[in-house]
Amino acid sequence: MTLKLDRLEVGLRILLIACSCMILHSCSIISSADRQPKVLQLKSTENHEAKVVALADWTARARISVQTSEDSFSADLIWTQIGAAYNLRLSGPFGSGALTIRGNNSQVILLTSDGQSFLAGTPEELMLAQLGWSVPLSQLRYWLVGIPDRSSRDNLTVELTDKVGRYASFSQFDCEVIYKDYYDDRDPNVPRKLLIGCEDLKSRIVIKKWEIR
Repeated sequence: MTLKLDRLEVGLRILLIACSCMILHSCSIISSADRQPKVLQLKSTENHEAKVVALADWTARARISVQTSEDSFSADLIWTQIGAAYNLRLSGPFGSGALTIRGNNSQVILLTSDGQSFLAGTPEELMLAQLGWSVPLSQLRYWLVGIPDRSSRDNLTVELTDKVGRYASFSQFDCEVIYKDYYDDRDPNVPRKLLIGCEDLKSRIVIKKWEIR
């Protein structure tokens, strides 16, 4: 009787050891499976961002809606970027008039439809002084093409990407940028629709056409 119990005990121990090994092996497989997509997703994001950064010359034709604590309006936006230099034209909320903002890394000028011109060090200072409101134009050149401002990584928080490595949302300079849609027929994919929220200013941008040179 004792011999049979000993054999039974040994058999149970072997069974428990085998089960433990199977569980550990299974956990290892699950853990690797959990990690692998994250590694691949990070690599996809790096590859996507590198392609976007290479886009030096482009034009985005869009519709922008802006809402502040005191007002709201919509306008047509044409943004042309050539290296560090940019030219953007806003038209619509000013009747038959339009605003043109041209700038680079050192200065920016605002031109009105009646021939007036104003200079400033940054586009934000210029817009705030002349219009009473401002959008983060210094960062918008990056946000429009679907990436954070690469020169200010310290101000970047809460990054989320989709399964193919494109940015789904991020927060930078106290603004939250959310990408609602991309043009999938371009390489790299560029945004079709994005939302930007900065304190008491909210804007929605729908890019109708991309011209990438």
